[in-house]
Amino acid sequence: MTRRGMWLLYTHYDGEQAPVSARVLHSERTYKVGRKLDAVDLHVPIARISRLAGTLRVGAVAPSDVPCTRKRADLTWTMQMNSKSGSLVEGFRGRNRVEQRIRPETPVELGDASRICLVSGVYADVRWLPVILCCPSHLHKDDMIRVAARVGVHIVPTLCEATHLVVPFARPNKTQVLALVRGVPIVSEAFVQAVFDAAHASVWKMPDPADFVPSCDPSLAPESRVMSSQWTVCAARRHLYAGLQLSMWISHATRRYSDMAELAEAAGATVHIHDVSQEPMADVIDVRRVLAQYQPASDVFVVADDMPLVEEACRTLRLPFLPQGLSAITQGILDVRSWRDMVPPVDDTPLTEDVTSWQDDEHGMSATDGSACGAPESVQRSSEPPVHPPVSVERPARRPHARRSVLLDEILGVSSDPPSAKYRRLLDASPATHQDAAPPSSPMRCIERPSLMPVHVEPMSRVSAAP
Repeated sequence: MTRRGMWLLYTHYDGEQAPVSARVLHSERTYKVGRKLDAVDLHVPIARISRLAGTLRVGAVAPSDVPCTRKRADLTWTMQMNSKSGSLVEGFRGRNRVEQRIRPETPVELGDASRICLVSGVYADVRWLPVILCCPSHLHKDDMIRVAARVGVHIVPTLCEATHLVVPFARPNKTQVLALVRGVPIVSEAFVQAVFDAAHASVWKMPDPADFVPSCDPSLAPESRVMSSQWTVCAARRHLYAGLQLSMWISHATRRYSDMAELAEAAGATVHIHDVSQEPMADVIDVRRVLAQYQPASDVFVVADDMPLVEEACRTLRLPFLPQGLSAITQGILDVRSWRDMVPPVDDTPLTEDVTSWQDDEHGMSATDGSACGAPESVQRSSEPPVHPPVSVERPARRPHARRSVLLDEILGVSSDPPSAKYRRLLDASPATHQDAAPPSSPMRCIERPSLMPVHVEPMSRVSAAP
């Protein structure tokens, strides 16, 4: 068997018109099913059903099998001789539901989701409900183990496969916070007795875990106590840090840091641990070299306890730093709040940055050598791009009689000076010759001047060919 818990039988115990209800089938017992009130253990008041339809037999569970992960009681159905009810059993074969016609006085093994057809339209459904309680060691008593074996409840010492976590007090330790991430309800010790009482009641009803929220540990400091509303189950905690990366800086490897990393990974985060004892960091420049690999990403958060160099490097590289320290992991899980909402806003004021950083170290020059040569030790760097003032360039003086196109002057935006009146009078009075005339300001100006060379034009005559 692959699962553990208690067997439940759902049918119309209050009549065919009433809704179905459940009864718990205890281990090592035999239940008679029928409509005769005094002769059966599970009474179904429907006239079409036989007075004694059949028998349900539940196997025994040893107290030593209570914490076992692969054990549950066997359940069989036997149809009574001369009965007109219960001759058809429905079950699953793989993913397909199949019907099986059974013979009287022949036991048939039942499983989860099996159905016994009492009469047409009336069924008795079998359900397997896993109830696995992770309890502290002082609750592992012999009398409690015997009751758990009888009703089908399993008590385990670890949280691995538990459906409920039983604690005396609520405190934000690794086990309880991990249960919140996995969606396991955290209940008080009174929940165990409530489950036992519900299993012996005439009608089964699972106790509500919200009614058994444990009280806060009185030994905790007032600032470390949590509210009862933070101890409720929320499905968003399982993927609270999904897609985020956490750069965790620790002084040395301890159990506390590994527990915090496990909580962050359980909530979906990817954790990168930097142990300063294994990776010595002499100054802030070494820290910036390590953090520079995360700088292009926007989903990286840095956390450290009492490490000013890491905080200074994050402020220089504009990386989000969690000021709450490692407690930001558990606080975010309890409050169901992502790290994006816990990081303070980035300050855009200019930062002072040492210019004798990586380039100087690569060339073998220290900060003191650079300052001795007159180089500044720090500069003011702003987040805004620098704005350069407009530069005015003086054009060289134009040579006299220099040829330049008017179109080029218009493109360059240069205004050409008009010719002087003296130059215009001389030009009009003197004949235009190649030796005395000034070069034209346009190449097309020569077309307007009369030609000084005599040209004789003769008309063309058409010569006809000889016949």
